[in-house]
Amino acid sequence: MNTESNLQINCVHWFRLAHPTKLIYAIPNGGQRSAITAMFLKREGVVSGVPDLNIPMPCNGFASLYIEMKTAKGQLSANQIAIGQRLRELGNKVVVCRSIEQFIMEVEIYFAVYH
Repeated sequence: MNTESNLQINCVHWFRLAHPTKLIYAIPNGGQRSAITAMFLKREGVVSGVPDLNIPMPCNGFASLYIEMKTAKGQLSANQIAIGQRLRELGNKVVVCRSIEQFIMEVEIYFAVYH
């Protein structure tokens, strides 16, 4: 099954093997939650539309790299588009990856200055 979750798991696994000294972390904004859990998460600072992954390392003039994972048929929500634009305005690179190959390419391009 080629779900966003499986894609993200494979991408993070590759990243941690290929770049063991660099940090990548997930931003778990999605998923089904109860109304009470959603309320607490919102109070704690969860923001709808924030991309799935972040690599908090300045490179090539960007503050960090945010990655939204989508399947081939997945569509960005209005919130994801708006947050992505805001993150770009703040100096971050924001990309959408629909395959592990695309993820690897985006990460390697982002880190190119260090190779």
